[in-house]
Amino acid sequence: MILLYFLLLFVVYLKSRSIVIFFILLQVVSLLGIVFIGQDFPIDTLFKFFNLLLTIVILTLIIIPWQGYKNITDITFSNEAKLKKLTKFLLIISIFPFITFTITSTFVFLFVEDINTFKYAEGVSDEFYYSLPFDVRAIILSAYLYGFSYFLIPLHFYYLAKKNYKLSFWCFVLSLNIVLFGLTYFSRSVFVHYSLIYISFLIILYGTVESRIKRYIKRTMFVLLFFMLLYFVNISFKRFTEDNLYAETIPSNSFIQDPVLYSYFDYLSQWYYNNMYVLNTYNFKNFNGQLSLQPLLSLLGQYGLISYDPAYYYALRQQLWPLHWYTFNGFVAYSIYDLGYILTIIFCLVYAFVIVRLKPIGNQISLLNLFLIVLLIQVPILAIFYSAIGGIVIPLLLSVPIFLYLKISTKKTI
Repeated sequence: MILLYFLLLFVVYLKSRSIVIFFILLQVVSLLGIVFIGQDFPIDTLFKFFNLLLTIVILTLIIIPWQGYKNITDITFSNEAKLKKLTKFLLIISIFPFITFTITSTFVFLFVEDINTFKYAEGVSDEFYYSLPFDVRAIILSAYLYGFSYFLIPLHFYYLAKKNYKLSFWCFVLSLNIVLFGLTYFSRSVFVHYSLIYISFLIILYGTVESRIKRYIKRTMFVLLFFMLLYFVNISFKRFTEDNLYAETIPSNSFIQDPVLYSYFDYLSQWYYNNMYVLNTYNFKNFNGQLSLQPLLSLLGQYGLISYDPAYYYALRQQLWPLHWYTFNGFVAYSIYDLGYILTIIFCLVYAFVIVRLKPIGNQISLLNLFLIVLLIQVPILAIFYSAIGGIVIPLLLSVPIFLYLKISTKKTI
């Protein structure tokens, strides 16, 4: 039913030429993958049918408001001198995490032999980081500073549109801190994460880039995606070739029994079954906002500003999701378990309102709007995995001083 719904949406919005088509296509491709992994969820009770409708409604609320993002030919900002100062500041502050993550990920690749133990065994990764020949506080600081790198993506496209290719290039290079951060702990998802953000922005801002540059972007993307794919395949092979525990989880009715190949489809499509399963076991006990605010709560707790123990969060996660605490459960399940039914609907309505307010006007879009969009766009593109809210909380806070700086004596505002 949900697959038919998104196929219908795809047909309805196909001619709109907006980014919403890309978001709908992600849902369709993900749901089609269910056929290969044999993880369909039978709808045989009224409560299961309610959860299915709830999933459809919530996903629609975070996707359809993006239909107005199309035909953009110009990115506007009125104070070029001030913007260049901000750009240089963001580039300089991004150099530190770039160097730190590059060195750390190099050590990780050279000296970590068992990826699964490193990623999932308690304390193993922390022990490794503390054993590195530099202060671990550099990694901790970089883990927060790299949040500024998200704003380099809209700046990259802004300077492409303005034909300042030097600044555009450096904004792109240092925006890769998002990827490098994931490499420090063997993340496969970070490549998907960054690629989906970049592709989404390319679709939205395609009309602002001249034809010659579009060819360079396509070639560069092809090369980068090729190497990202090699990394993804390599990590998958190392993680799942001899993982007997994972192999035992493959359903007997799955068309795919090879654990490595199965992991690709499982990665793409597991959210639907997991989402429906955990929603079906929901009993109004939830995380009370911890899923969304966990990075901020951990930061405040670390410096003693609040009383917060991350161990409690992880214990609660295993208590509420005993079989799915480590899996992709999708945006809907995350939201319901974090906020409950009513607050989730209210949050999605507010989100939809904000997205509509930020949409382009007269084929133009403000750069200030793009600073918010680069964060908010992660909600629909990552909805097939989890809720992106937790990952954008810190960058949203980092955007506050940026907005205050740029809006002072700036005539055009959002």
